[in-house]
Amino acid sequence: MPETEAGQITSQAVTALIDQLRETVDQEGLSFTLRLKVVSAVRSAIVPKRKPGRRKEQRLNRAYADYKAQVRGLKLFAEHIPQHDKLSRWQRSVEQRRLMAALQQRASRDKKKRQQRAGPKEQAPRRPSAAGLTIAGPELSGRQFSPGVCQSDSTG
Repeated sequence: MPETEAGQITSQAVTALIDQLRETVDQEGLSFTLRLKVVSAVRSAIVPKRKPGRRKEQRLNRAYADYKAQVRGLKLFAEHIPQHDKLSRWQRSVEQRRLMAALQQRASRDKKKRQQRAGPKEQAPRRPSAAGLTIAGPELSGRQFSPGVCQSDSTG
């Protein structure tokens, strides 16, 4: 695989930095253990420990697969809550609620993703609300309404 110019420049810069670090360590006369600490500090600064982002919990992944396969109730809880049978009644109910909330939240997110992939759905036109309707016309414009006062049409 041929190296690009940018790759060559980068490797030259890294080599120069390594040489400079080696000279600094030699001048200071660091012990072997301190040199190992320097190496681990440099490595941890360059190489991340893991991929960024939150990892999905494997236990929850397996439980969600069963949930999608219509497994419900005690079978789901006993299989996916550690030591389910040994928990107290209250702790068991708490863990069951936590598991179901997590599964339902994940199902809701999946449903939302599927709907977004499908594209925007055409919605029916909205009906006007009663608050937006006004009654205006010549038959009502001359009348004045007062609470508690009965008005009748008088022609005389």
